[in-house]
Amino acid sequence: MVRFRPGADTVVIMGRGMALSDIQLGVWSRIRDACSDMKASGFTYRSEWLGYFPFGVYQWIEVEAREIKELPSGWSRGDLLALEAEGLVRCVESLQSSKDEFESKLLFSIHADGPSL
Repeated sequence: MVRFRPGADTVVIMGRGMALSDIQLGVWSRIRDACSDMKASGFTYRSEWLGYFPFGVYQWIEVEAREIKELPSGWSRGDLLALEAEGLVRCVESLQSSKDEFESKLLFSIHADGPSL
């Protein structure tokens, strides 16, 4: 069960240990919708260093090799880890470049029993 609190910046997923922020809920909603639209069971988080100023690390989420657009401003890899802590997703593989600390690829599966928001 999901409980919305009007005017609050968090939503409590009942029966779980912590509340998710608006950003985390927005990320979850976009991932869930993209996976549903493409009939995919998971997604990929990717990051890389763009290599020149003022641009730094670029991060994105892909479903079936298509980048998900319109993710909430300010989202980060940590938001995906919060979704994992809540049991909504599970990291099934983590790849880190040995040549570039900013280049990473995380493969996640979605838990079918996750809440609809």
